[in-house]
Order: sequence, then structure tokens, then C-alpha cells
Amino acid sequence: MSHEDVIKSTEKLEQTLRGYGLFESREETKKREEVLGKLYKIIKQWIFDTCLKQGMSEQLAKDAIAGNVIYTFGSFRLGVHSPGADIDTLCIGPRNIRREDDFFNVLGDILREHPEVTELACVPSAFVPIITFKFADVPIDLVFAQLAESVILPGLDLSTESIINSIDEKSKLSLNGCRVTDSILRLVPEVENFRLTLRAIKYWAKQRCLYSNKLGFLGGVSWALLVAAVCQKYPTAPPSKLLCMFFIMWDSWNWPNAVSINNIKQSGNNMNGVMPIITPSYPQQNSTHNTTQSTLYQMKEEFRTSRAICTDIDKGLTSWDALFQKRSFFTEYRLYVRINLTATSEDIMRAWEPFVESRIRKLIGELEKTVNVKYAIPVSANFHDPDGPELNSNFFLGLITEVNTVNGSQSIDLSLPVANFLYLVKNSGLFQPDDMGINISWVSRKKVPDFCFPDGRPKRTRKRKRVSTGTPESKKAATEAGTTAESSADGEASGSTETTEEPAEVVEVPVVPELQEIEGAADHWSAAPTTTQTTTKKPKVTLMSRKI
Repeated sequence: MSHEDVIKSTEKLEQTLRGYGLFESREETKKREEVLGKLYKIIKQWIFDTCLKQGMSEQLAKDAIAGNVIYTFGSFRLGVHSPGADIDTLCIGPRNIRREDDFFNVLGDILREHPEVTELACVPSAFVPIITFKFADVPIDLVFAQLAESVILPGLDLSTESIINSIDEKSKLSLNGCRVTDSILRLVPEVENFRLTLRAIKYWAKQRCLYSNKLGFLGGVSWALLVAAVCQKYPTAPPSKLLCMFFIMWDSWNWPNAVSINNIKQSGNNMNGVMPIITPSYPQQNSTHNTTQSTLYQMKEEFRTSRAICTDIDKGLTSWDALFQKRSFFTEYRLYVRINLTATSEDIMRAWEPFVESRIRKLIGELEKTVNVKYAIPVSANFHDPDGPELNSNFFLGLITEVNTVNGSQSIDLSLPVANFLYLVKNSGLFQPDDMGINISWVSRKKVPDFCFPDGRPKRTRKRKRVSTGTPESKKAATEAGTTAESSADGEASGSTETTEEPAEVVEVPVVPELQEIEGAADHWSAAPTTTQTTTKKPKVTLMSRKI
């Protein structure tokens, strides 16, 4: 493409993104600023009052909060947030302000009683302890860092290495969000080109069900680091070119070679995962330690597919809309695992749902070790069952299967991975058996619930077998070529097929007994007489599972 064509392509890209409603209006931006201003006053007053209760004089209490006490990071700080997105916010306090007693208990209660605050949830056990809430309908994720100094000075620079000396690990993690965000903005050559490219990638990742750090895909920081690396490699390229180069670069990347946008010596734990993307500020960390072999496989598939689409866009064969098509997750796989959660109150569900979601990657790891299961692909969304209990949430995994090369077995037994996952979840300190429920089952593609298709269940068209006419030679050639009505069991959306002339068979599939729990030990499957259930279609895989 000529330079003029590239510029026109960038303009079309921005128009396409604006057409999707990804840019916030001035009114919405002003409302966010007003909310942050109110939150700033609340937090300053809270620290001041806490200092007085601890015996400080009024002057010392004022000195303790002389500087700024809240900072933003993440997509809002990068300038790529979309309407309705949360604001990642850091609250800092002097050394006399404690996380558990003061931040979660005192500030948590203050926010809970505020008339404009709703849906508040305190999660002190999270990897980065957090309070989540809505302030005047603006979502806020608030983390806390306890500094080593007795006062917060004006003009405090969070990027200095000295600020992380003599503070606890949770405070370091909380500070890291701001430090990483500021480092990215400092290291990219053209900030505006970076922002438009990142905005496109974030939307693409959400459309393709790849936006979730908890489930083992990438979160906002990791996607930003990948875009920043492309911007560094092509510093003068406009966003349309950067977007295409993004897919070329990461489709060709030799994982698990690490990605880093600066040369600071790597430190910390979890630096060697399957897809390491290293944060640029000290102490450096692997931002993708949750990634599994399954999620890496799916991302590589999407990089490859999107690279081909961008090639067609360059040739003028299609538009940017083709790149941002919503993925049809529930038509891609033959078999799905469903994780159904219930709770007795909204407050309990706000704690229960993210807790289980953050541990689903453990179930994925167990499934990857199961015979005849190659990958377990999560969908980065949860679903509400309108016919279930009022408070319920459902997560799904799509299974990519393979036939056992040793004995040709096609059965899959999920007993052990399911039991291990339930043992992990139910033996946590959070689980309350009277108020929280979890049920794991499997479902075939045809039996995926209707609530998984908010836009309506797609119609499946049956492919009729071609009946050739003509010479015997042409009939033989047509028979050898063949067609099929079923996609392959590997779950790929490419539409690979197989030929069969056999009529539908009746297959006996064992019905397996329910799971019985034994106290003080891992879950075990009870023994019971085997009965049968009938299906009118010959499956490639017989999935043995139980209602939990």
C-alpha cells in the first residue's frame, strides 16, 4: 500500500472503532473526573481522621496527607478506556495506615454507607487486595499501598525505585500498576498511534473472547505491552499498519521466548511461563503467569486467522469490520464443560463468582492432563440462566479432543480433574456450603442452553450429499472426493470435514453415578449399577461425567 492508502486505511479504522461506540463522550469523561474528585476528598478525610484517632496532632495529620493520595492506572490512565469501563485506582497511605484494619474495615464501611456507592465488595484475599464498587454508576477498582514514610509529600514520584524499599509485597503489587502504566507511556515512540492501535486490539480481543487475565488469556496490561513492543519495532508506522504488524509479529513469535519493552534486569517469580510478557518497571514480573497451554493455543490460532484477514484488508478485499467479527464460541466445539455457581445473596455472589473464576485455570490445567483431552478453551464471559436460581452464574470450557494413540479409546473421564477442582474450591477459606453452590456438568454442542446465545441461536444448515451424474469415472471421482455435514472434533472453526455413508447409529452411553463427598479426603466417585441412555447420533467421544 502507498503512504496515502495507509493514511486512508487508518482513517477508516478510526471511523470503524467510533462506529462501535468505543470512544467516551465529553459528558462521560467529565462525570468520571467528578467521581474521582469526590473519592479523593473521601480518602483524604479518612486518612486524616485515622491519624487523629491514633493520637496525632491536627497539624501532623494534615502533614501526613500533604501530597496526592490517589492515582489512576490501567486503561483510564493510558487513555484507551471505553464507555462504562472501570477506573483502576491506587490509594496510598503513610506507614501508620494499615491495610486490613484501616483500608478494608474503616474505609470499606465509609464507602459502603455513602449514598452514591453501590455494589461494594472487599476482597482482601486477592493476589492484589482490592475494593470494587460503583460510585455514581462509575465502576471503581481500588487498591492500597502502605508507604514506608510517615508523610505523603507533594509531587511524590511513584516511578522511583526508592519508593518500593521497605514496604510489604502487597503494597509493591499495588504500586506496580501505576509504575507499569507510566513506563509504557514513556517507552512508546508515538503515544497517539499507540493509543488507537491498543484501542483496536482491546476491542478485537473482547470480540474474540481473549480478554481475561483470570481465565488464562491476557488482561489489559499484557495487551498494552504487546502493542507497545510493536510500536517500538515500527516507530513511524501509523495505526493501520501497526495493527496488521501486530498479528504478523505475534503469529511468528517463538513462544515461550519472553517479550520485554526495556532492558531492566528481570527479577521476581513466575518469569518462565508458556507466554511470558515482562512488565517494564522494577521489580519486573511476568504479567501472563496465568496463561495455560490451552489459552496459548487459542491465541495463536486467532493471531494466525487475523493475520490473514489483515492481508485481505491490505489488498482491498474486505473491510476492518471483518477483523472485529464476534466469535461464535458455542458452535466451535462438540463438547463443553459447564461450571454453574449459585449464591444466597448478591454480596456473597460478588465474592464467590470472581473467586471461582480466578481458579478455573486450575481446572484447565487438570483437563489438559486428562486422557483424550488436548485443550480446554474457556470463554471470557459468564452467563446467567434465567430458568435457574435468581443468583446464578455460568462459565464454559470448550474441549478439543484427540483419540488415544495407544488403544484407540475415545472415552473421556472427567472424574479426577473435576474432583480435584472441587476439593480446591471447597477447601478454601472463602467457601460457605450453606450460602454458595457449585455444579459442574458437561453438555454437547446441540444441548448448549439458549441463554448462551443472546442474539439468538444460529441456524445450522444440513449439507446434502452430492449425487453425481455422468460417466462411471466421474461418479467414482465424486465418491472419492466426498463431503460431510459435521465439523471435526478438534473444535477448530475452519470447517474441516469427513466423509461417511453410514446411517445414524444408536449408541449405548453409560450413565455414571453422582459424586459422593468423603470428609477429610479428596472427592471419590461412588459405585452403582450401570444403566444406559440412548443417543441417536454416533459421537466421536463418549464423555463420562457426573452431576456435582
